[in-house]
Amino acid sequence: MSEERKNAARNPTTWLNLIWITPLPSFSKYLAAYLRKFMNDERDFAFPSLKTIGKDTALTRPTIIKYLGVLVTKQYLTIEQGIEKSNVYKITFPSPERGKGDLPQNAEGVNVVYRGGKGGLPIGVNDVYTNKQTNKQTNKQKASCDPSAEGSPDDPVKVKTKKLPDCPAKAILLVWAEIMPDKPQPRDMEGAREATLKARWNWLLMHDNPKTQERYFSTKEEGIEWFRKFFKHCRQSFFLMERCDQFDFPWILKRERFIRTLEGFYHRGSRS
Repeated sequence: MSEERKNAARNPTTWLNLIWITPLPSFSKYLAAYLRKFMNDERDFAFPSLKTIGKDTALTRPTIIKYLGVLVTKQYLTIEQGIEKSNVYKITFPSPERGKGDLPQNAEGVNVVYRGGKGGLPIGVNDVYTNKQTNKQTNKQKASCDPSAEGSPDDPVKVKTKKLPDCPAKAILLVWAEIMPDKPQPRDMEGAREATLKARWNWLLMHDNPKTQERYFSTKEEGIEWFRKFFKHCRQSFFLMERCDQFDFPWILKRERFIRTLEGFYHRGSRS
């Protein structure tokens, strides 16, 4: 199978089509369809807050948590702690070894193909569904999809999220003092400064380095070492070190400046 076909099979459209023909509670399907509207072929994740989801879907917070939890349990979704207060919802595909009873077999108008052994992913779900199949599937799943059959939809069920390592603000501040002894040294990292540093820390934990296609770091120790290299990188910028009088620790942490530094914007004509 070509890499192009493999990637196409994992896109959000295929994901939602598979969910639609799988016996899942109607609220779970509703929430999957809602999350899908934030995604495209280039982005397979979304990060609306629970408040936004509730406002847009008219569902209560406990209901949202419960039926997102169903998607997590069935391996259609992972939920990770994101930047600030929003979770990051990322699509996944269940292993055929695990969920044979949950997946449609030879459904009319649907072609589901699996490759490989354990952990294999669905590589093709047709986008065309007949009204006959849709109605048949709906009637067959009526009891299992009825929220009342599973207890009150407002029953709070906690969704497990992958906890990110806490931001070691003081350790990063010490690294700044080590690499930038000739620049202003912050006296504290409370309030807005701490929140800004935490936002940058969480962003790095949740995003891939475009050069390596891997996360910037995943542990506290790796993160501290990453900031050491980042400050050394800043030191190589002639603009930051010689011409920018505002350059200091809080200044470089602002989102736009931080990203520009990663992109090399301030290193045009840098020292070698």
